[in-house]
Amino acid sequence: MIRDRARASPPTPLRSARLRDTSHLRG
Repeated sequence: MIRDRARASPPTPLRSARLRDTSHLRG
């Protein structure tokens, strides 16, 4: 349910930061 809501909602700075952190960890 939460994931669906996140998908529907527009990209937020928090999500971007999380994505960057994940990318950094992966890279």
